Amino acid sequence: MALDPTLDQCCRRDLQSQIAKEQIRQSLQREDRIDARQRAAAAAVCRDPAVLAAASLQESHQQQQGQQLQAGETLDGELVAEGDAELAVLRQQRLTQLRAQGAEQQEAQRSGFGSLNDVQEAKLVALLREPPGRGLLVVHLAVQGHEPCNTLDECLAAAAAQYRGTYFARVVVQRGSPLVSRLQLPLGVPALLVAVQGSLLGKAHITQFGGHDVWEEEVLAYLRRFKVLSAGDAQPRLGHSVAGARVAGDDDGNSSSEEESGQADGWAAPCEVCGRTYAHTHVRALYSTQQLDGSDAGDD
Repeated sequence: MALDPTLDQCCRRDLQSQIAKEQIRQSLQREDRIDARQRAAAAAVCRDPAVLAAASLQESHQQQQGQQLQAGETLDGELVAEGDAELAVLRQQRLTQLRAQGAEQQEAQRSGFGSLNDVQEAKLVALLREPPGRGLLVVHLAVQGHEPCNTLDECLAAAAAQYRGTYFARVVVQRGSPLVSRLQLPLGVPALLVAVQGSLLGKAHITQFGGHDVWEEEVLAYLRRFKVLSAGDAQPRLGHSVAGARVAGDDDGNSSSEEESGQADGWAAPCEVCGRTYAHTHVRALYSTQQLDGSDAGDD
């Protein structure tokens, strides 16, 4: 064995296995009722009958314990079955709820909610007048090839995926488009529009959000100011009218509607230049003005 370690280990494992089997057999033999009954009967042949009576009493006691154990297992099985039935009902209800939510999300995606939608310039006014869903609308007036517009598109696409109750749109507008004057954009395009229930509440130039580096935090803070972000469903609520919008540049007066809606919510109408809702004054930079005057004098 010493010359063959593999054979030595194999023999040791066989010996240990035989010892374990013998221990198991002896432990089972001690618990065997038939063997115990036979031993008790053999002892009663040549001993006092009281020993046999005690053995019989012990056996009946063991039978009663076995019956009680079986009854307890039956009761536990019934309780487990009832619990499984309740879990099955709850699971079915949850699956039904998830299917309904999935159907609502698919319907919202087909309607344009949950993503940034490309809208033609000719359809923008109609979209502002009758926004879809609950009337919460965010529009990016983008300029083709302008890098900050691409960054703003990424911010709005991420916000659209999170706030599925708000409709996000992107409209490519030329710098000399008549839509700029109709919407009364003081700094032109690119710009961000915010409309609620057909009323145009916010008009901000893209430079307000960081210029060349558009900050997502600034964009979301500006949108939260008008309470236009909604993570709920895209369906309109009862009692809210979506039609009858008033857009800037129309003859029915958009400024008064903005002031009334702002006063109803407890804040002043936003500034047309920067969107601030508190009293402030815009001061033009003197450096650019002096430089322009100096160049004019040099030309003279």
